[in-house]
Amino acid sequence: MKLIRLIIFCVFISIFQVSFSQSTALFEDSFTENTTDHDKFRIYLDSIDAYMYRDVDKTQLALTKCQDLINKGTLLGDSTLFSYVLSKIYFEYSKASPLGAFQLIVDNKKILKSKEISKKQLGNFSYIESFTYMSMGDLEAAQKAYYEGIELGKANMDTSSVIRNMYSLGQLLNDEQYYDDAIYYFTQVIDYSKTHQIRPSTLALNYMELSETYTNKKEYDKSLAALQSAFEVLEKHQLEILKSDVMLFKGNVFLAQGKLDLADDIHEQLLKLNQGSQDKNNIFNTRKFEAQLYRAKKMYPQTLNIYEELIAKTDSSNLDDLMATYKNAHELCRETGDYKAAHDYLFAYNKLKNKKEEDSKRQRTAYLKIKFDSEQKEKDNEILVSQISKSQAERKLLYGWTALSCLFLIALFGAFYQRIRYSKKLEGEVLKRTLKLENSVELLNKSNMEMEEFNRILSHDLKEPLRSIVGFSQLAIRDITKTTKAQEHLNFVIKGGKQLEQLIEDVGLYRQTYSINTKEKDSINMQSLLLEAAKKVEEEHPQKQIELIYNTKPIIYGPRKALAHIFRIIIQNATIYNKEKKVLININYQLKDQMHLFEIEDNGIGISPKYHGQIFEMFKRLNHRSQFKGSGLGLSIAQRLIEKMDGKISILRSEENKGSTFLISFPQMINAPVERVASPSF
Repeated sequence: MKLIRLIIFCVFISIFQVSFSQSTALFEDSFTENTTDHDKFRIYLDSIDAYMYRDVDKTQLALTKCQDLINKGTLLGDSTLFSYVLSKIYFEYSKASPLGAFQLIVDNKKILKSKEISKKQLGNFSYIESFTYMSMGDLEAAQKAYYEGIELGKANMDTSSVIRNMYSLGQLLNDEQYYDDAIYYFTQVIDYSKTHQIRPSTLALNYMELSETYTNKKEYDKSLAALQSAFEVLEKHQLEILKSDVMLFKGNVFLAQGKLDLADDIHEQLLKLNQGSQDKNNIFNTRKFEAQLYRAKKMYPQTLNIYEELIAKTDSSNLDDLMATYKNAHELCRETGDYKAAHDYLFAYNKLKNKKEEDSKRQRTAYLKIKFDSEQKEKDNEILVSQISKSQAERKLLYGWTALSCLFLIALFGAFYQRIRYSKKLEGEVLKRTLKLENSVELLNKSNMEMEEFNRILSHDLKEPLRSIVGFSQLAIRDITKTTKAQEHLNFVIKGGKQLEQLIEDVGLYRQTYSINTKEKDSINMQSLLLEAAKKVEEEHPQKQIELIYNTKPIIYGPRKALAHIFRIIIQNATIYNKEKKVLININYQLKDQMHLFEIEDNGIGISPKYHGQIFEMFKRLNHRSQFKGSGLGLSIAQRLIEKMDGKISILRSEENKGSTFLISFPQMINAPVERVASPSF
C-alpha cells in the first residue's frame, strides 16, 4: 500500500504544479543569445517538472542551475521563487526524504506572506505541509491541517484543494482504523466527481482506497464494487497504468474471502498483463500475490521459494517490504515445522524491526528539533521586532524633546483644541453608556416579566397534577373496599405523578438553558447526533418506530450539547403529537449565506395556522393531556437555546392532519478548532 500512496502523491504533484511539460528536450538546448536569466530560470523549472520522478540526476542538475541564478542575483518574482521552493520540496519526496521536505517547508514559510503568491500556490504549500506531518508520524497535526485545508479550499472555491485534503484525510483515518469516517471522506470525493472535473487517475485511486477500507471492515462485496468502479474509470479513459493494481486489490479480496478459484483467475490475468512488461513494481507485487495464493493452497515449498526471491530482490532500504516478507516466511516455516528456519527468519525480522525503530527515533528527534528551532526562531524574531520598535520609540521620544521648546506655543493651542475634542468625546461616551444602560435595564425588565409569567403559569400547571393526585387519593381511600374502583383512582394518581415528574424535569431543563454554553466550537457529525436523538426518543416511547431520512450528512462546528437538546425536542414533539405508529421525519440541510439551515418535516397531527404564533410560549398546549402527553415547555426550551446561538426556530408550514415542517437556522462558525468527530451525548 505504501507504493500506491507514493504513486498517488506523484499524481497530485503532476496536477498541482504551476507548470508541467511533456517534453524532455528542455534545458540549455532551448537557449538563444537573447534568452534572459529570468527566462532561463523558467526553462530550468520546466525541466524539473519534466524529469521529476523519472531522472533524479537531471532534476538535481536543473535545481542546481536555478540556485546558481538566484545566487547570481537574478531578479525573480516571489511567485516564481515559490514555484522553485515547491519543486525542491517535491524533489525531497522523490528521494523518499520527508524530513528534508519538512526542513524546506520550515525554512521557506516567510515567503507565504508575499502578496504575489496565489491562493492556489498557498493551497499547494498547505497540502504538502499536511502530507509531511502525516509522513513524519505527527498525525494530530496532519489531521488538523487536512480539516483546515478542506475548509480553506471551500472558502476559496478551490475544488482541487478540497479533493486532495479529503483524500489524504481518508487515508489517515483508515490507517488509524476510523473506517466509517474514512469511508465518509472517500465518498465525498466521489460526490465531488459528479459535479466537478477530477483527473480519472485520482478518482480511480480514490475508489481503490475506498476498497481497502471496506476490506478492513470485512465488507467484501462493497470492496469489490468499489474496485469495479475504479476499473470502469480506467477503461473509460484508457488508463493502463493502474489496471494491474486494481486486479491485485481484487485478488487480495478474493483471498480474504477464501475464494481461491477466483484468486487463481486474477493470478492468470496478472501473468498475461505482465508479459513483456518493464514495470518492476507490478512484477514484484504480482509475485507477492502469488506467494499469498500458494500459501492459501498450502503449496509451502513454492511459497517459500517466492519469499526467498523477494528477499533477494527487495532494496535493503525498503524496510517495510523486507519485514513483511521475513514475517510471512517465519509464519510459513512454523506451520511446516521447520523451526530452525522460522527462528532465522524471525531473527532477521527483529533485526530490521529494531533498525526501523532506531531510524524512526532519529527521524522523530530530528523532526522535533527542526520544529522546536523554527518555533524558537519565530519567538526570537518577535523579540527582535519588539526591540526595534522600542528603539524607534526611544529615538522618536528624543527627537520630540529636542523639538519641544520650538513647539511649546503650538502645544498650548493644541492642548486647548484637544480639551474641546475630549469634552465632545466624553459627551459621546456618556451617551453611549447611557444607551447601553438603558438596554440592560430593558433586558432586565423583560427577564423579570418573563420570570413572573413563568412563575404564574408554573404555579397553575403544578397545582393541576397535585389536585388530581390528592383528589383521586381521597376517592381511593373512600372506595378502598371496591377493588376495581380503587384501582381506577390509583391509576389516575400514578398518571398525575408521572405528569408532575415530567413537568419538573422540563422545568429543570428550562433553567439549564441559562447555563448551557452556546459558543462552544465542537466538530459534530450531524448524522450521529440525529440518530442518537431518535434512539433516545424511541426508548422513551417504545410503542413508536422512528424513521429518519436525510438529504446529506454534514460535519459542522457548533455547541454539541445545545444542538443535541434542540433536535431531541423537535424529534420528541414529532413522536408525541403523532397518531401513527411509524414516525417519519425528513431532514433537509443546506449551507446558505454562512447560515446552517435545517428543514425538519414530520407526519404528525399538524398545527392549525392560527396557532403558529403561540406554540413557542411557555407551557402552551393545543391538545388536552388525555390525548397527548407533554409539559408544553419543549419548544420554549428549543427557542431559548437557538436564540442564544443567534439563530431562529420557526414553523415553515403546518396544517391539521398534514404534519409539520420546522425551520432551524443558525450562523456557521468560522475558524473553529478541529477535533476528531465524536458522537453527541445527551
